[in-house]
Amino acid sequence: MSQNVDHLVLLAGRAMATGNHSGAIETLRDALTQDPEHASAHTLLAYALLGQGRIHAARFEADAALRLAPELDDCHRVSGYVAISEADLVRARRDFLAAVELDPRSTENLLGLARLLDVCDEPVEALALVEKALEIEVEPASLVLRGGMHLEAGRLAEAEEDARRALALQPEDAATLALMGQVLLRGGDREAAREFALWALQIDATDQDALSLLANIKMRESWLMGLWFRWNVWISRLGTERAVLVLLAAFVVYWVARLAIRDLGYPGAAQMLTYAWLIFALYTWVGGAIRDRIVEKEVARVRLRPNF
Repeated sequence: MSQNVDHLVLLAGRAMATGNHSGAIETLRDALTQDPEHASAHTLLAYALLGQGRIHAARFEADAALRLAPELDDCHRVSGYVAISEADLVRARRDFLAAVELDPRSTENLLGLARLLDVCDEPVEALALVEKALEIEVEPASLVLRGGMHLEAGRLAEAEEDARRALALQPEDAATLALMGQVLLRGGDREAAREFALWALQIDATDQDALSLLANIKMRESWLMGLWFRWNVWISRLGTERAVLVLLAAFVVYWVARLAIRDLGYPGAAQMLTYAWLIFALYTWVGGAIRDRIVEKEVARVRLRPNF
């Protein structure tokens, strides 16, 4: 039975590699029916569920894997990724550090910890871990992660070099294609960036980097949506508490300005200011729905690979 279960886990891993999370989940459920205590099956199932955004189910499987095989770094690593999705960065750090301690030469462990540090706004430490992973082995995942960090820091030439090196090693990878598209978009080549986004979505229609790239491209095609997009990027970077304070401050400034203009004897101007505020509120409210509709129409044109 063990050999059959191992074979099913191998098949599930291949399905995951093609973006077929549903097929992988079905295969892994079958494997766990035969052997409920197969830690690797629980680990891979946690990854597959996480790929579908089923965070609570992924946590259940990750905890099962940890309970069955706490000595395996894979179990700690998947728990760390689930914790990031749960916004539990303290647990994620603990899990990734445990994985690195169990196998400090694993590039997957180093990259997992690097991704966490990048999320925690520790770019210097994150980049050092990626460089360490690249010293062990030059892999597309490491190059893509470093390229994304270079892009975020505004180092466009370095980001492009990493993207091209990753493409040479693994041309049919959605994350690599999405990075190349982001580099091209940042360089002003919108049409080429769209081609890379659509190419990535043909490989994996659920890839968040490719979907974000496509959204960025569509937002730049309309100055009105472009303004909305830049506003939301800026406000989201502030965090929830700061964003609420900024919006409250903006409303107070509007209200005080409206009263002051009216008291100065310009009721028409005060009314126009009210209209402007209402338009701004409506604009920020419906902008997300318009963006989603635009991106959905673009994604609907994507022709998926037969084995997706």
